Amino acid sequence: MNAQTTQSTAKELPGTSGWPLVGHIPDISRKGLFEMIASHRETLGDIFRFRLGKKEMVVLIHPEHIKHTYLTHRDNYRKDEAYDNIRILVGDGLLTVQDEQWRHRRRTMQPAFHRDSIIAMTEEMKDATLDLLKEWEPRFKADQSVDIYSEMMHVTLDIIGRTLFNLRLNDKADRSAEAFSIALEHISERGNNLFNLPLSVPTPGNIRFRRSIELLDKLVYDIIEDRRKNDKEHHDLLEMLLKATDEHGELLTQKTIRDELVTMFLAGHETTAIALSWTWYLLSQHPEVEAKLHKEWEEVLQGRPATADDLPNLPYSKMVFQEAMRLYSPVWSGGRNAVADDMIDGYHINAGSIVVICPYFTHRHPDFWEDPERFWPERFSPENSKGRHKFAYVPFSVGPRMCIGNHFSTFEAQILLPTIGQKYRFTLDPAHKVEKNFQITLRPKHGLYMFPHPRT
Repeated sequence: MNAQTTQSTAKELPGTSGWPLVGHIPDISRKGLFEMIASHRETLGDIFRFRLGKKEMVVLIHPEHIKHTYLTHRDNYRKDEAYDNIRILVGDGLLTVQDEQWRHRRRTMQPAFHRDSIIAMTEEMKDATLDLLKEWEPRFKADQSVDIYSEMMHVTLDIIGRTLFNLRLNDKADRSAEAFSIALEHISERGNNLFNLPLSVPTPGNIRFRRSIELLDKLVYDIIEDRRKNDKEHHDLLEMLLKATDEHGELLTQKTIRDELVTMFLAGHETTAIALSWTWYLLSQHPEVEAKLHKEWEEVLQGRPATADDLPNLPYSKMVFQEAMRLYSPVWSGGRNAVADDMIDGYHINAGSIVVICPYFTHRHPDFWEDPERFWPERFSPENSKGRHKFAYVPFSVGPRMCIGNHFSTFEAQILLPTIGQKYRFTLDPAHKVEKNFQITLRPKHGLYMFPHPRT
């Protein structure tokens, strides 16, 4: 079907025009993209549009739309300007590069994320968790709430350092996590703004952002330099990158290695920390799920830390994490740019449109999820998963550009949850307001303050 025929037979995309000239940009700047999508989804359904000046933003929610965009017609949907903001932080890393550059880079890094490699890393995951528990003992008091989100950020960053780069971040972990947080918040705000001043303009936000980038650059370049001075074989991701060549046969530049390390630090710790934080929150709100989870741990682990060998015997633990990722998918939306005109579900998509995929809403689609707002881990049992649309659950994206660390994150969570959960249970601080913050990732807006209760 040619483009002319496609346009002549296509249905008009649901949506409103917004303001003259600027469209919906002022509304998105004021309300945020999530609120705009949520309010329009109620009335317009699974596919609709916003107008950003002369450009269209098309929102896709149905699993078939995800399949179309991320798999069957993926060559028409690219990470061009949709990823410009995140490039300010990660540069040209695996998350943002495309075409042969991406394929070559993915092949280079994939061995570090093979199942056997990740299984070998679980011992370090366990040790990092045990070190965290030791650090908690003198600090945690039952009458003082702690920000469990901050604690999860600390331990997941520590784990990335140990497993992928063979190093201990120690006191650098908290400062690095804070720098990532500042940088992400700033680029999220830039994405919502009608107009942004250049980063070189010394506004308070730009100054904080540049300082966070300077801190992260120093951390990463020091890691690279220290490794170059070390003749010892490490067999980790950093060594792979230092020895790797690009698609032209040249050794990777210092800047390229920097971009990949920043990408791995960011993608490898923040999303898992967010998912774990929301898991602790959900368990605190659903004592019946928590009780069933602890019964599994008592029967299988009897108080000892979890290891890779235990994971097949902890199916409910995995289901709990999967269900938390369904309700609170850390990457709640993702963008692509349409290269050429296309048709999705009978609707015409203009070349140049920004296409937004929304796992947050797909994971709550009533056609694919019974009682979708309910926290019910059993929905991920083999029997309850039969017949479910393959693209109804996409917390790690899908298709060739699916997150390289999806298995890493799942294994990590399955080690951390029982190892921590057998020592402590957490209850929500009633004085703390829990609020979702829909930026690039779905974080708890004010942290997640909970009371730790040692288990005896």
